[in-house]
Amino acid sequence: MAKLNEFDSFETNEYVLFNRANAPEIYVDGMTNIMLGYQGVKMSMHSVVDSGGEGTKEVRKVVATLTMDIATAIDIAFDILESCKYAEDGLMNGVSTVVPARLKAFFDKIPEGFGADMEAKNTVKSSAKPKAKKQ
Repeated sequence: MAKLNEFDSFETNEYVLFNRANAPEIYVDGMTNIMLGYQGVKMSMHSVVDSGGEGTKEVRKVVATLTMDIATAIDIAFDILESCKYAEDGLMNGVSTVVPARLKAFFDKIPEGFGADMEAKNTVKSSAKPKAKKQ
């Protein structure tokens, strides 16, 4: 196993995650294509290069292609939904005035109690000593 340090690793009850500081961070504006089959899922993530104008098309550049098995894709979809439901109040209060109606409609479709186990799921095990309290 790779050498872990407190700065670059994160441990929960289920897994150890490391290399966070060195992993590339890729911003995307959206997903253009999704190819779904029994063998897996492939998604083309894009950034908008030119938003276009009247009579012209938006220009998108593929910046990453995510490929995974179907079980992983479904698991990620549930994780995203659970995280959104868990953070519903903050999301509803922190968005522009245009988005809330769309978000509210989305949250209304998610069953009550969905995402309730997010806090337990993300519980961190830490071997770090607690910091001294400021007085």
